[in-house]
Amino acid sequence: MTYRILPGIVVAATCLWPPSPLAALSFEVHPGLYQSYEYSDNYEGEVADGQSEATYTVGPSITVTGESQRANLDLSGRYTRSYHRRNEEDDSPEAALSARAAYRLERVGGSLAYSFMRTLTRDTLSSPFGERKVHSGDAEAAWDASQVVTLRAGCDITDERWSGRASDEEDVQSNGLDVGALVRIGPLNTLDVVARRAYVDYEVSRDVVETSGSARLERSFTPRLTGGLVVSYADERLRRPGDRAPLRVIHRGGLVLTVDTERLPDSENRADARITTRYAASDTWTFLAEAGAGRVDAEGVGAESTFAGSAAVEKQLAEDRFALRASKAYTSEFTTSRYGSYDTTSFSLDWERRVSRGLTARSNVVYERRKPVREAAQDEEEERDGSGTVSIEWLPMEHLHLDWRPLERISLTARYTYLRTAYETSGTARENRYGLMAEVRF
Repeated sequence: MTYRILPGIVVAATCLWPPSPLAALSFEVHPGLYQSYEYSDNYEGEVADGQSEATYTVGPSITVTGESQRANLDLSGRYTRSYHRRNEEDDSPEAALSARAAYRLERVGGSLAYSFMRTLTRDTLSSPFGERKVHSGDAEAAWDASQVVTLRAGCDITDERWSGRASDEEDVQSNGLDVGALVRIGPLNTLDVVARRAYVDYEVSRDVVETSGSARLERSFTPRLTGGLVVSYADERLRRPGDRAPLRVIHRGGLVLTVDTERLPDSENRADARITTRYAASDTWTFLAEAGAGRVDAEGVGAESTFAGSAAVEKQLAEDRFALRASKAYTSEFTTSRYGSYDTTSFSLDWERRVSRGLTARSNVVYERRKPVREAAQDEEEERDGSGTVSIEWLPMEHLHLDWRPLERISLTARYTYLRTAYETSGTARENRYGLMAEVRF
Protein backbone atom coordinates (compact mmCIF):
# COMPACT_ATOMS: atom_id res chain seq x y z
CA MET A 1 0.00 0.00 0.00
CA THR A 2 1.45 3.38 -1.01
CA TYR A 3 0.81 6.91 0.21
CA ARG A 4 0.76 8.94 -3.02
CA ILE A 5 -1.48 11.78 -1.92
CA LEU A 6 -0.45 12.20 1.74
CA PRO A 7 2.62 14.34 0.92
CA GLY A 8 0.39 16.49 -1.26
CA ILE A 9 -1.94 17.18 1.68
CA VAL A 10 1.00 18.24 3.85
CA VAL A 11 2.39 20.49 1.11
CA ALA A 12 -1.07 21.96 0.44
CA ALA A 13 -1.58 22.65 4.14
CA THR A 14 1.77 24.47 4.32
CA CYS A 15 1.38 26.46 1.13
CA LEU A 16 -2.32 27.31 1.13
CA TRP A 17 -2.88 28.17 4.78
CA PRO A 18 -1.88 31.79 5.49
CA PRO A 19 -0.43 32.46 8.97
CA SER A 20 -2.29 35.68 9.76
CA PRO A 21 -5.87 34.26 10.00
CA LEU A 22 -4.64 31.45 12.27
CA ALA A 23 -2.85 33.85 14.59
CA ALA A 24 -6.00 35.97 14.99
CA LEU A 25 -8.22 33.10 16.16
CA SER A 26 -10.03 33.42 19.47
CA PHE A 27 -10.22 29.99 21.11
CA GLU A 28 -12.67 28.23 23.42
CA VAL A 29 -11.79 24.88 25.00
CA HIS A 30 -14.35 22.66 26.74
CA PRO A 31 -13.19 19.35 28.25
CA GLY A 32 -15.85 16.82 29.22
CA LEU A 33 -16.83 13.31 30.23
CA TYR A 34 -18.71 10.93 27.91
CA GLN A 35 -20.45 7.67 28.75
CA SER A 36 -22.93 5.38 27.01
CA TYR A 37 -24.81 2.12 27.48
CA GLU A 38 -26.09 0.00 24.58
CA TYR A 39 -27.99 -3.28 24.43
CA SER A 40 -28.02 -5.37 21.25
CA ASP A 41 -30.14 -8.45 20.63
CA ASN A 42 -27.82 -9.70 17.83
CA TYR A 43 -24.35 -8.46 18.71
CA GLU A 44 -22.49 -10.08 15.78
CA GLY A 45 -25.31 -9.67 13.25
CA GLU A 46 -25.77 -13.35 12.49
CA VAL A 47 -28.51 -14.68 10.19
CA ALA A 48 -29.41 -17.28 12.84
CA ASP A 49 -28.64 -17.89 16.52
CA GLY A 50 -27.82 -14.28 17.31
CA GLN A 51 -26.33 -13.50 20.73
CA SER A 52 -27.32 -10.51 22.84
CA GLU A 53 -24.79 -8.18 24.43
CA ALA A 54 -24.65 -5.11 26.65
CA THR A 55 -21.80 -2.61 26.22
CA TYR A 56 -20.78 0.25 28.50
CA THR A 57 -18.27 2.93 27.44
CA VAL A 58 -16.78 5.80 29.42
CA GLY A 59 -13.98 8.29 28.85
CA PRO A 60 -12.96 11.93 28.43
CA SER A 61 -14.06 14.22 25.61
CA ILE A 62 -13.01 17.64 24.35
CA THR A 63 -14.35 20.40 22.12
CA VAL A 64 -12.19 23.24 20.74
CA THR A 65 -13.46 26.13 18.61
CA GLY A 66 -11.55 29.07 17.18
CA GLU A 67 -12.96 31.99 15.22
CA SER A 68 -11.75 35.16 13.56
CA GLN A 69 -13.02 37.39 10.77
CA ARG A 70 -11.25 35.29 8.14
CA ALA A 71 -10.87 31.82 9.62
CA ASN A 72 -12.45 29.24 11.89
CA LEU A 73 -11.35 26.02 13.54
CA ASP A 74 -13.51 23.21 14.95
CA LEU A 75 -12.18 20.18 16.78
CA SER A 76 -14.10 17.57 18.75
CA GLY A 77 -13.24 14.15 20.00
CA ARG A 78 -13.45 11.54 22.69
CA TYR A 79 -11.41 8.59 23.91
CA THR A 80 -13.36 5.90 25.74
CA ARG A 81 -12.99 2.38 27.02
CA SER A 82 -15.65 -0.22 26.27
CA TYR A 83 -16.75 -2.98 28.66
CA HIS A 84 -18.84 -5.94 27.47
CA ARG A 85 -21.04 -8.13 29.64
CA ARG A 86 -20.36 -11.40 27.77
CA ASN A 87 -17.63 -10.84 25.19
CA GLU A 88 -14.88 -9.55 27.45
CA GLU A 89 -12.30 -10.16 24.74
CA ASP A 90 -13.87 -7.23 22.87
CA ASP A 91 -13.15 -4.78 25.71
CA SER A 92 -10.97 -2.18 24.02
CA PRO A 93 -10.37 1.55 23.59
CA GLU A 94 -12.67 3.42 21.23
CA ALA A 95 -11.93 6.84 19.79
CA ALA A 96 -13.57 9.46 17.59
CA LEU A 97 -11.84 12.65 16.47
CA SER A 98 -12.75 15.24 13.85
CA ALA A 99 -11.02 18.53 13.04
CA ARG A 100 -11.67 21.13 10.37
CA ALA A 101 -10.09 24.50 9.64
CA ALA A 102 -11.24 26.96 6.98
CA TYR A 103 -10.22 30.41 5.88
CA ARG A 104 -11.38 33.02 3.40
CA LEU A 105 -9.32 35.91 2.01
CA GLU A 106 -10.38 38.44 -0.60
CA ARG A 107 -10.19 36.05 -3.57
CA VAL A 108 -8.82 32.82 -2.10
CA GLY A 109 -10.38 30.31 0.29
CA GLY A 110 -9.49 26.88 1.56
CA SER A 111 -10.08 24.20 4.15
CA LEU A 112 -8.25 21.34 5.83
CA ALA A 113 -9.98 18.40 7.52
CA TYR A 114 -8.95 15.27 9.38
CA SER A 115 -10.87 12.54 11.17
CA PHE A 116 -10.01 9.35 13.02
CA MET A 117 -12.28 6.58 14.23
CA ARG A 118 -11.58 3.40 16.17
CA THR A 119 -14.67 1.33 16.85
CA LEU A 120 -16.46 -2.01 16.80
CA THR A 121 -19.77 -0.46 15.73
CA ARG A 122 -21.07 -1.16 12.21
CA ASP A 123 -23.49 0.91 10.17
CA THR A 124 -24.80 -2.13 8.27
CA LEU A 125 -24.88 -5.86 9.04
CA SER A 126 -23.22 -6.61 5.69
CA SER A 127 -19.98 -5.01 6.94
CA PRO A 128 -17.33 -7.17 8.63
CA PHE A 129 -17.54 -7.54 12.41
CA GLY A 130 -14.41 -6.49 14.27
CA GLU A 131 -12.29 -3.53 15.32
CA ARG A 132 -11.87 -0.93 12.60
CA LYS A 133 -9.49 2.03 12.47
CA VAL A 134 -10.10 4.71 9.87
CA HIS A 135 -7.92 7.76 9.18
CA SER A 136 -9.15 10.29 6.62
CA GLY A 137 -8.05 13.74 5.57
CA ASP A 138 -8.54 16.23 2.80
CA ALA A 139 -7.35 19.65 1.65
CA GLU A 140 -9.31 22.01 -0.61
CA ALA A 141 -8.63 25.43 -2.12
CA ALA A 142 -10.62 27.81 -4.32
CA TRP A 143 -9.48 30.91 -6.21
CA ASP A 144 -11.73 33.53 -7.78
CA ALA A 145 -9.64 34.08 -10.91
CA SER A 146 -12.13 36.67 -12.17
CA GLN A 147 -15.71 37.73 -11.64
CA VAL A 148 -16.90 34.85 -13.82
CA VAL A 149 -14.36 32.05 -13.16
CA THR A 150 -13.60 30.17 -9.92
CA LEU A 151 -10.86 27.51 -9.91
CA ARG A 152 -10.77 24.66 -7.38
CA ALA A 153 -8.33 21.94 -6.37
CA GLY A 154 -8.34 19.28 -3.69
CA CYS A 155 -6.80 16.03 -2.50
CA ASP A 156 -7.99 13.37 -0.06
CA ILE A 157 -6.86 10.13 1.57
CA THR A 158 -8.59 7.40 3.59
CA ASP A 159 -6.83 4.54 5.34
CA GLU A 160 -8.90 1.67 6.77
CA ARG A 161 -7.33 -1.05 8.90
CA TRP A 162 -8.79 -4.04 10.74
CA SER A 163 -7.73 -5.85 13.90
CA GLY A 164 -9.09 -8.14 16.63
CA ARG A 165 -11.77 -10.47 15.30
CA ALA A 166 -11.42 -8.80 11.88
CA SER A 167 -7.63 -9.14 11.67
CA ASP A 168 -8.03 -11.40 8.61
CA GLU A 169 -9.86 -8.65 6.71
CA GLU A 170 -7.93 -6.80 4.05
CA ASP A 171 -6.69 -3.28 4.78
CA VAL A 172 -7.59 -0.70 2.15
CA GLN A 173 -6.30 2.77 1.36
CA SER A 174 -7.92 5.16 -1.11
CA ASN A 175 -6.63 8.55 -2.20
CA GLY A 176 -7.38 11.01 -4.94
CA LEU A 177 -6.72 14.36 -6.52
CA ASP A 178 -9.33 16.55 -8.21
CA VAL A 179 -9.42 19.89 -10.01
CA GLY A 180 -12.40 21.91 -11.20
CA ALA A 181 -13.64 25.20 -12.58
CA LEU A 182 -16.94 27.05 -12.20
CA VAL A 183 -17.72 29.44 -15.07
CA ARG A 184 -20.61 31.91 -14.93
CA ILE A 185 -21.90 32.36 -18.45
CA GLY A 186 -23.99 35.48 -18.22
CA PRO A 187 -26.43 36.14 -15.38
CA LEU A 188 -28.47 32.94 -15.88
CA ASN A 189 -26.04 30.15 -16.89
CA THR A 190 -23.24 28.29 -15.07
CA LEU A 191 -20.81 25.59 -16.21
CA ASP A 192 -19.12 23.39 -13.59
CA VAL A 193 -16.30 21.10 -14.80
CA VAL A 194 -14.52 18.56 -12.54
CA ALA A 195 -11.71 16.06 -13.23
CA ARG A 196 -10.49 13.44 -10.74
CA ARG A 197 -7.83 10.76 -10.44
CA ALA A 198 -8.29 8.20 -7.66
CA TYR A 199 -6.40 5.15 -6.41
CA VAL A 200 -7.57 2.23 -4.26
CA ASP A 201 -4.64 0.27 -2.84
CA TYR A 202 -5.22 -3.18 -1.36
CA GLU A 203 -3.06 -5.19 0.98
CA VAL A 204 -3.40 -8.34 -1.15
CA SER A 205 -5.89 -7.89 -3.99
CA ARG A 206 -5.37 -6.06 -7.26
CA ASP A 207 -5.26 -2.29 -6.93
CA VAL A 208 -7.71 -0.02 -8.76
CA VAL A 209 -7.07 3.24 -10.63
CA GLU A 210 -10.03 5.40 -11.66
CA THR A 211 -9.99 8.51 -13.85
CA SER A 212 -13.24 10.45 -14.04
CA GLY A 213 -14.66 13.75 -15.19
CA SER A 214 -17.97 15.56 -15.41
CA ALA A 215 -19.47 18.74 -16.81
CA ARG A 216 -22.66 20.31 -15.47
CA LEU A 217 -24.42 23.07 -17.42
CA GLU A 218 -27.30 24.80 -15.61
CA ARG A 219 -29.67 27.62 -16.50
CA SER A 220 -32.02 29.60 -14.25
CA PHE A 221 -35.32 29.85 -16.11
CA THR A 222 -37.06 31.64 -13.24
CA PRO A 223 -35.98 32.61 -9.72
CA ARG A 224 -37.44 29.28 -8.54
CA LEU A 225 -36.76 26.93 -11.49
CA THR A 226 -33.34 25.71 -12.63
CA GLY A 227 -32.60 23.09 -15.27
CA GLY A 228 -29.54 21.65 -16.90
CA LEU A 229 -27.51 18.81 -18.37
CA VAL A 230 -24.82 16.67 -16.72
CA VAL A 231 -22.34 14.61 -18.75
CA SER A 232 -19.90 12.30 -16.93
CA TYR A 233 -17.23 9.75 -17.84
CA ALA A 234 -15.20 7.27 -15.78
CA ASP A 235 -12.36 4.92 -16.74
CA GLU A 236 -11.57 2.17 -14.25
CA ARG A 237 -8.54 -0.11 -14.44
CA LEU A 238 -7.44 -3.08 -12.34
CA ARG A 239 -3.71 -3.55 -12.08
CA ARG A 240 -2.14 -6.89 -12.79
CA PRO A 241 -1.70 -8.96 -9.63
CA GLY A 242 2.08 -9.47 -9.97
CA ASP A 243 3.17 -11.27 -6.84
CA ARG A 244 -0.25 -10.81 -5.24
CA ALA A 245 -2.69 -13.68 -4.84
CA PRO A 246 -5.77 -13.23 -7.08
CA LEU A 247 -7.92 -15.04 -4.49
CA ARG A 248 -8.95 -13.64 -1.10
CA VAL A 249 -11.66 -14.29 1.48
CA ILE A 250 -14.05 -11.58 2.65
CA HIS A 251 -16.67 -11.68 5.39
CA ARG A 252 -19.92 -9.92 4.66
CA GLY A 253 -22.15 -10.16 7.69
CA GLY A 254 -22.68 -13.87 8.31
CA LEU A 255 -21.42 -14.85 4.83
CA VAL A 256 -17.91 -15.95 3.85
CA LEU A 257 -17.11 -15.27 0.17
CA THR A 258 -14.07 -16.23 -1.90
CA VAL A 259 -13.11 -13.41 -4.24
CA ASP A 260 -11.37 -14.18 -7.53
CA THR A 261 -10.14 -10.83 -8.83
CA GLU A 262 -9.14 -12.47 -12.12
CA ARG A 263 -12.84 -12.87 -12.96
CA LEU A 264 -13.23 -9.11 -13.32
CA PRO A 265 -12.32 -7.29 -16.56
CA ASP A 266 -8.99 -5.46 -16.50
CA SER A 267 -10.67 -2.22 -17.55
CA GLU A 268 -14.12 -0.70 -17.68
CA ASN A 269 -15.35 2.69 -18.81
CA ARG A 270 -18.71 4.34 -18.24
CA ALA A 271 -20.37 7.38 -19.75
CA ASP A 272 -23.79 8.87 -19.13
CA ALA A 273 -25.84 12.02 -19.68
CA ARG A 274 -28.59 13.24 -17.37
CA ILE A 275 -31.14 16.03 -17.43
CA THR A 276 -31.45 17.86 -14.12
CA THR A 277 -34.05 20.14 -12.62
CA ARG A 278 -34.39 22.05 -9.36
CA TYR A 279 -37.61 23.74 -8.27
CA ALA A 280 -38.06 25.82 -5.11
CA ALA A 281 -41.77 25.56 -4.41
CA SER A 282 -41.39 28.02 -1.52
CA ASP A 283 -38.73 29.50 0.67
CA THR A 284 -38.58 26.22 2.60
CA TRP A 285 -39.47 23.39 0.15
CA THR A 286 -37.16 22.33 -2.71
CA PHE A 287 -37.59 19.54 -5.29
CA LEU A 288 -34.65 18.07 -7.24
CA ALA A 289 -34.60 15.41 -9.98
CA GLU A 290 -32.12 13.85 -12.41
CA ALA A 291 -32.71 11.26 -15.13
CA GLY A 292 -30.68 9.96 -18.04
CA ALA A 293 -29.03 7.05 -19.80
CA GLY A 294 -25.49 5.75 -20.08
CA ARG A 295 -23.26 3.11 -21.55
CA VAL A 296 -20.84 0.70 -19.88
CA ASP A 297 -18.04 -0.96 -21.83
CA ALA A 298 -16.05 -3.66 -20.01
CA GLU A 299 -13.02 -5.32 -21.56
CA GLY A 300 -13.85 -8.78 -22.81
CA VAL A 301 -17.55 -8.42 -21.95
CA GLY A 302 -18.94 -5.85 -24.35
CA ALA A 303 -21.02 -2.71 -24.03
CA GLU A 304 -24.42 -2.40 -22.40
CA SER A 305 -26.90 0.41 -21.73
CA THR A 306 -27.68 1.69 -18.24
CA PHE A 307 -30.17 4.02 -16.59
CA ALA A 308 -29.34 6.60 -13.92
CA GLY A 309 -31.83 8.69 -12.01
CA SER A 310 -32.41 10.39 -8.68
CA ALA A 311 -35.00 12.52 -6.93
CA ALA A 312 -35.03 14.48 -3.69
CA VAL A 313 -37.39 16.58 -1.59
CA GLU A 314 -35.92 18.93 1.01
CA LYS A 315 -37.39 21.20 3.66
CA GLN A 316 -35.27 23.69 5.59
CA LEU A 317 -36.54 25.64 8.58
CA ALA A 318 -34.78 26.87 11.70
CA GLU A 319 -36.58 24.25 13.83
CA ASP A 320 -37.60 21.63 11.25
CA ARG A 321 -35.44 19.91 8.62
CA PHE A 322 -36.60 17.17 6.29
CA ALA A 323 -34.94 15.39 3.35
CA LEU A 324 -36.20 12.49 1.23
CA ARG A 325 -33.89 11.07 -1.46
CA ALA A 326 -33.99 8.14 -3.90
CA SER A 327 -31.59 7.06 -6.64
CA LYS A 328 -30.78 4.26 -9.06
CA ALA A 329 -27.37 3.95 -10.70
CA TYR A 330 -24.62 1.63 -11.87
CA THR A 331 -21.84 1.77 -9.26
CA SER A 332 -18.37 0.34 -8.78
CA GLU A 333 -17.43 -0.34 -5.17
CA PHE A 334 -13.98 -1.35 -4.01
CA THR A 335 -13.90 -1.63 -0.20
CA THR A 336 -12.96 -4.28 2.35
CA SER A 337 -16.24 -6.17 1.84
CA ARG A 338 -17.06 -5.33 -1.80
CA TYR A 339 -15.06 -5.71 -4.97
CA GLY A 340 -16.78 -5.11 -8.29
CA SER A 341 -19.72 -3.49 -10.05
CA TYR A 342 -23.31 -3.33 -8.81
CA ASP A 343 -26.75 -2.25 -9.92
CA THR A 344 -27.59 -0.06 -6.92
CA THR A 345 -30.90 1.36 -5.74
CA SER A 346 -30.94 3.54 -2.64
CA PHE A 347 -33.45 5.44 -0.52
CA SER A 348 -32.95 7.69 2.50
CA LEU A 349 -35.08 9.83 4.79
CA ASP A 350 -33.73 12.34 7.33
CA TRP A 351 -35.85 14.38 9.70
CA GLU A 352 -34.90 16.65 12.57
CA ARG A 353 -37.37 18.56 14.72
CA ARG A 354 -36.66 20.95 17.56
CA VAL A 355 -39.61 20.13 19.80
CA SER A 356 -38.84 22.86 22.31
CA ARG A 357 -35.89 24.73 23.72
CA GLY A 358 -33.24 22.12 24.55
CA LEU A 359 -35.25 19.15 23.20
CA THR A 360 -34.59 17.77 19.69
CA ALA A 361 -35.96 14.67 17.95
CA ARG A 362 -34.18 13.02 15.00
CA SER A 363 -34.93 10.10 12.72
CA ASN A 364 -33.10 8.47 9.83
CA VAL A 365 -34.05 5.65 7.46
CA VAL A 366 -31.71 4.16 4.82
CA TYR A 367 -32.36 1.39 2.31
CA GLU A 368 -29.86 0.08 -0.26
CA ARG A 369 -30.22 -2.76 -2.74
CA ARG A 370 -27.13 -4.06 -4.53
CA LYS A 371 -27.21 -6.59 -7.32
CA PRO A 372 -23.79 -7.74 -8.57
CA VAL A 373 -23.30 -7.07 -12.27
CA ARG A 374 -20.01 -8.91 -12.77
CA GLU A 375 -19.39 -11.28 -9.89
CA ALA A 376 -15.88 -11.41 -8.48
CA ALA A 377 -17.01 -13.47 -5.49
CA GLN A 378 -18.15 -17.04 -5.86
CA ASP A 379 -21.83 -17.35 -4.97
CA GLU A 380 -22.11 -13.59 -4.41
CA GLU A 381 -25.73 -12.71 -3.72
CA GLU A 382 -27.99 -9.76 -4.19
CA GLU A 383 -28.40 -8.03 -0.83
CA ARG A 384 -30.71 -5.46 0.68
CA ASP A 385 -29.40 -3.34 3.54
CA GLY A 386 -31.82 -1.37 5.68
CA SER A 387 -31.43 0.70 8.82
CA GLY A 388 -33.55 3.04 10.88
CA THR A 389 -32.66 5.26 13.83
CA VAL A 390 -34.82 7.34 16.17
CA SER A 391 -33.25 9.51 18.87
CA ILE A 392 -34.22 12.22 21.33
CA GLU A 393 -31.61 14.64 22.68
CA TRP A 394 -32.28 16.66 25.83
CA LEU A 395 -30.14 19.59 27.00
CA PRO A 396 -31.41 20.17 30.55
CA MET A 397 -29.40 23.36 31.18
CA GLU A 398 -30.83 24.98 28.05
CA HIS A 399 -34.31 23.54 28.53
CA LEU A 400 -34.63 24.64 32.17
CA HIS A 401 -32.59 27.88 31.82
CA LEU A 402 -30.00 26.69 34.32
CA ASP A 403 -26.62 28.29 34.97
CA TRP A 404 -24.45 25.75 36.76
CA ARG A 405 -20.93 27.08 36.47
CA PRO A 406 -18.40 25.62 35.77
CA LEU A 407 -20.63 23.28 33.68
CA GLU A 408 -21.00 24.51 30.11
CA ARG A 409 -23.33 21.82 28.73
CA ILE A 410 -25.12 18.61 29.72
CA SER A 411 -26.61 16.37 27.02
CA LEU A 412 -28.73 13.23 27.46
CA THR A 413 -29.68 11.14 24.42
CA ALA A 414 -31.91 8.09 24.05
CA ARG A 415 -31.57 6.19 20.76
CA TYR A 416 -33.07 3.15 19.05
CA THR A 417 -31.51 1.59 15.92
CA TYR A 418 -32.85 -1.21 13.73
CA LEU A 419 -30.54 -2.95 11.22
CA ARG A 420 -31.61 -5.48 8.62
CA THR A 421 -29.75 -7.20 5.78
CA ALA A 422 -31.59 -9.60 3.48
CA TYR A 423 -29.53 -11.94 1.30
CA GLU A 424 -30.86 -13.48 -1.88
CA THR A 425 -30.70 -17.10 -0.64
CA SER A 426 -28.84 -17.13 2.70
CA GLY A 427 -31.56 -15.59 4.83
CA THR A 428 -32.01 -12.33 6.72
CA ALA A 429 -29.98 -10.86 9.58
CA ARG A 430 -31.64 -8.44 12.02
CA GLU A 431 -30.41 -6.43 14.98
CA ASN A 432 -32.10 -4.09 17.47
CA ARG A 433 -29.97 -1.64 19.43
CA TYR A 434 -31.13 0.39 22.42
CA GLY A 435 -28.77 3.06 23.69
CA LEU A 436 -28.42 5.83 26.27
CA MET A 437 -25.68 8.47 26.00
CA ALA A 438 -24.66 11.25 28.38
CA GLU A 439 -21.98 13.92 28.15
CA VAL A 440 -20.94 16.70 30.51
CA ARG A 441 -18.78 19.60 29.29
CA PHE A 442 -16.98 22.14 31.42
